[in-house]
Amino acid sequence: TKSNAFRGDPTLMGDRFLERGAQADYRAIEWLRQNAVGRPVVVEAVGGDYTEHARVSTFSGLPTLIGWVGHELQWRGDRPEFGPRQQAVDQVYRAENRDAIERVARLYHVKYVFFGSLERAKYGPEAQARLDKLLQVAYSRGGTTVYGVDAE
Repeated sequence: TKSNAFRGDPTLMGDRFLERGAQADYRAIEWLRQNAVGRPVVVEAVGGDYTEHARVSTFSGLPTLIGWVGHELQWRGDRPEFGPRQQAVDQVYRAENRDAIERVARLYHVKYVFFGSLERAKYGPEAQARLDKLLQVAYSRGGTTVYGVDAE
């Protein structure tokens, strides 16, 4: 069951499932890996453990506000910042104005907001339409967009 009866091309590349199943997200993550200077923080949707959530941070090597909450709890114990970080992610994707995003960006040093397949599933396409009006597009292809945030 783990190998799908060895159908398909076996690989040791951990991101191959993403490249095959969510190509636009994969390409945007590759863009971040190649173009982000330093270690900027990227906002991405928060989801359940052992899911595709936290894929941007995992495969770009860049920090995000919070990844799999259950793993954070397992390794760090219950921390007071977990709830506020999840709420901050929701605030970014539900923001009606730029100020709300900039407050989060200043607090957590956010430089990019990622909007791909998981963000669309969680927040809806209207969230992307709002972000298109509020933030500068740094990269966009195939329905996945990386927004730049300049909250200096």
